[in-house]
Amino acid sequence: MDEFSRADAYLDSGQPEKAVPLFRKLADQGRVDAMHSYAHCHLYGIGVPVDYAVAFAWFTRAAARGCPQAMYHLGMCAANGYGTPRDPRQAFAWYSRSAENGDEDAEYRVGTCHEEGVGVPPDIDQAVAWYSRAASHGQEEARKRLRDLGR
Repeated sequence: MDEFSRADAYLDSGQPEKAVPLFRKLADQGRVDAMHSYAHCHLYGIGVPVDYAVAFAWFTRAAARGCPQAMYHLGMCAANGYGTPRDPRQAFAWYSRSAENGDEDAEYRVGTCHEEGVGVPPDIDQAVAWYSRAASHGQEEARKRLRDLGR
């Protein structure tokens, strides 16, 4: 079992105090999945106090190395003002980058942005297209949204 898998196992067994330092060590060594996991722990206060600035910084590093999940979380940060000023256009841009890299939750968020006009002009046809794409990748909220819209 490699160190990242061991850190994940610590999280799964309710030992985040062992996981977080290991994620940090691996993140410092340039491991992208560890960067994302370390940021995730700070975003949600898993084994460490919530620290949006630390989460944002590490998501940014992971996104710069192509991590779609980090891009998604940067969209969340921009949408909610976590570690960065609230900016709907920036949130949409990050969600879009993540979606283009295959993240189904980001595909759903892009659909939501189009439906609600968040960071982009409202466009129900684009919303339905993105919800359909997300649903085809198994995203349950997108499936629900399509049903709600009668599609």
